[in-house]
Amino acid sequence: MDSPNKYQKYNLFKSFKYAIRGGIHGVFTEPSAKIQFGLCLFLILINLLRDDYTFVFIHIIFGLFTISQEIMNTAIEYLCDMITMEYSEKVKRVKDLAAGSVLLMSIAWGLIILLNIINSIWSLF
Repeated sequence: MDSPNKYQKYNLFKSFKYAIRGGIHGVFTEPSAKIQFGLCLFLILINLLRDDYTFVFIHIIFGLFTISQEIMNTAIEYLCDMITMEYSEKVKRVKDLAAGSVLLMSIAWGLIILLNIINSIWSLF
């Protein structure tokens, strides 16, 4: 990665390059993000096969939100570990809060998945 230089001219393309690199790193190195990404692709595929484009869109949105929360959680954990590797109640609280935000987003997505399943069963009748 280029060394930061506060006098360097801002480059939009480099910013996108770094963001894409971080997103790819987060999705393909974090076990939870891999599972969430796979689940998202599976749900999108199932709903595409059912021609249910509303749920395709909803799963794309909630899947991306959940994965982005997971990547942010990982970034916070890395930052906390850079600050101190010794046990700290405050660092533990920060990590727990970050993990809690992922849990809440996952619950919201889980409710959408449940609604999708109920909708699928209901359409059979």
